Amino acid sequence: AYLSQGYTEIDSTVASIGGEALTSYELQKKSGKADFTDKDLKNVLLENVLEREASARGIAVKPEDIDSYINSIKAQNKISDSQFENALKTRNLSEAEYREQIKDEILKGKTMTHLVRNKINIVDEDIYSYLESHPELQPRIGTAKVNLIKSSSRSELEALKAKIGENIKSLRELRAKGFLDLGYVKLKDLREDYQKALQGLSQGEITEVIKVNNSYVILEMAGRIEQAGHVDNDLKTYIRNIIFREKYKNAIDGVLTKDLLEKHDLEIIRR
Repeated sequence: AYLSQGYTEIDSTVASIGGEALTSYELQKKSGKADFTDKDLKNVLLENVLEREASARGIAVKPEDIDSYINSIKAQNKISDSQFENALKTRNLSEAEYREQIKDEILKGKTMTHLVRNKINIVDEDIYSYLESHPELQPRIGTAKVNLIKSSSRSELEALKAKIGENIKSLRELRAKGFLDLGYVKLKDLREDYQKALQGLSQGEITEVIKVNNSYVILEMAGRIEQAGHVDNDLKTYIRNIIFREKYKNAIDGVLTKDLLEKHDLEIIRR
């Protein structure tokens, strides 16, 4: 059981992990709070055991991992390098301090994924069962699953299309900016140039680059529904991801609340 109130005494032992004491002073330093709560204690303990797990499993964060994370933050928020630097200043953070925070977050994420991924197994029966309870996801006969990527550059789309091959099999896997999943649609409901480009394509095939006003598009015939109850690979992937997220959350809860704490012989010391 966790403590019902915070600690204020300096240097009192509040917990132990694998026989190593964690004092109130260390907890204050790690939590950044002079008056910490049960939740703060739990978070620090979990951080500690995750660091131990990462070290034991040889999990590391490379500088390029941090660079990629920061670049994605800039892209999502549509900010420049200078705007990003100003945002750090308003939070009284140096770039080095921010990178260290990001490193910790990435390490935790990698470790948790490593810990729980092997606990999750999704088979076709899980997918069909999910569809039975969510019939609104079952696409109509005669519809096609269409994905696209839009860009202002023809050469960019040509380069992206050239990456499709043995290792990358779909537009979705490219994780490119401008990707859009149109869902299951009737081709006749699409604009005429899209219809023409998609006509006759087999599942998995991609159109040539299409000029649309001042931009360009490539489309993918990701799947076709020819008969009732048919579940193509793209829909399976979509539902598998939904189920995975649900199971992943449950697995994380189990790991955090029981597995890791028992494995690392964690003891809460009452005061």
